[in-house]
Amino acid sequence: MAEAVDEECEDQGLESAKLSQQEVERLRQFASIEQGPFEQEISYESDGKMNQQWEICQKNPGHPGFIPINSFKIDHLPEGYRDQTIYKLLKALGELTVKIQVAHISPDRPESMNGTKFPCFKTCERSAWMTRCGTGRVWGVEEMSGACPCFPCQRSPSPREEWGKVNVLTAMHLVYDKSEGVRTVCIWGYDNADSKKEMFDGVGCYKTSFDQDMCYVECITHNVKLVRKLRLLLEDYQAKCQVVRDKYANDASAKLTVIVSHPHGREKYITVGNWVEKEVKMNGDTKYFYTTDTCQGCSGAPVYVLGKKEGWWLTHRHSGVEPPYNVSGIGWL
Repeated sequence: MAEAVDEECEDQGLESAKLSQQEVERLRQFASIEQGPFEQEISYESDGKMNQQWEICQKNPGHPGFIPINSFKIDHLPEGYRDQTIYKLLKALGELTVKIQVAHISPDRPESMNGTKFPCFKTCERSAWMTRCGTGRVWGVEEMSGACPCFPCQRSPSPREEWGKVNVLTAMHLVYDKSEGVRTVCIWGYDNADSKKEMFDGVGCYKTSFDQDMCYVECITHNVKLVRKLRLLLEDYQAKCQVVRDKYANDASAKLTVIVSHPHGREKYITVGNWVEKEVKMNGDTKYFYTTDTCQGCSGAPVYVLGKKEGWWLTHRHSGVEPPYNVSGIGWL
């Protein structure tokens, strides 16, 4: 069980030395085609060289709109939204945001989703060479007792008797089913290169929604103290959401849209923009189109939309791109 990560977060998979640079580039181009409009980061190198993806990014060269989480100040918010209640809420959301690494591609992935080509449909046979990175947020935690069901504990004569369950909300195109969920690692606390990070091992997924591009990854940690801390962070985040909701629910002009993510598998960043279109479904669910900057690695990232009267404690999940805007998955209200 990996509880703390002190080394640089590295991709899972085979060592890049086993692949020639020409082959890596060929596979990267193939993955780009298979990616479609979605924004997971796909890597064929296991030496943690996410900086290269950042440096060669063509969507946001230089990434001027991406603010490191630890450098985010109230002045980064647009005029009219420089409100301490909003600022504190976004910092609280950052505390719940995690990097996600997936080291498997399910053979059951479909060819399309709602008329859009589904990513990595043809790359299952290459999954041993691939690591896919995205983002998610802690949705719920629970302290557990009894024999821990994680893989190392199952093989141990003395399994942990106290452990924690951490549920992470992300995009279904990133973690499609249980076979991918058990090969998923969620990394909490990766705010900068010097952060003390914690890894939650995936044991499955539940409440997946194909139409909404939504998935809950079920993870396990042996760090019960962290589970208790996360519970307090969740309560604090929801309380701050209530304060902001009460203040802005009747403001029809409020369109601030903020995303916390791990672009290109790097440390945590915040991007700020606004939504320009809201697509309302028959059941009242919504899909947002926004100017907020995103890159590969932002798939599944929490999308905070200011001013919602209902579902004010919920975040949408970033899904991909529908030019000229970035788009969320479908979410409640």
